[in-house]
Amino acid sequence: LPSPSLRVQGGSVRLAGQDLLQLDDAGMRAVRGGQLGMIFQNPSSHLDPLMRIGEQIAEGIRLHQGASKKEARLQAIEVLRQVGIPDPQARIDNYPHEFSGGMRQR
Repeated sequence: LPSPSLRVQGGSVRLAGQDLLQLDDAGMRAVRGGQLGMIFQNPSSHLDPLMRIGEQIAEGIRLHQGASKKEARLQAIEVLRQVGIPDPQARIDNYPHEFSGGMRQR
């Protein structure tokens, strides 16, 4: 995160040969979500308890892939299916507390 007290003093941060430290905000937005992402180890601290699971997945798809709301929802259902969530079409509208710990980790 930007901070006046933190700065890189040397070296580089490379992804597929591209130095990420040289990118402006628009360049980093183009990389985030498609080529680069963060997976938090503790799902309980990352998932928003007030948002449905599907909304949280679809939000990233819409922002980073430019998908429509409908397409992002379909892709979110597919993501749930790929990670083995039973009945993903129904579970997509659940809140995080309605998923088991293992389901939240997936």
